[in-house]
Amino acid sequence: TVQRLLRMIQVNLFERKTLKALFMPDKIPIKQKEAQLSLLL
Repeated sequence: TVQRLLRMIQVNLFERKTLKALFMPDKIPIKQKEAQLSLLL
């Protein structure tokens, strides 16, 4: 389960970097993922 959480965090960090690099205005999915991570942690 710990490895699963680490993988999710790595994916979320990667997605954030790609969104920032592309200057995508879609910030809602990121906030939802952060909320999910905070609930899991």
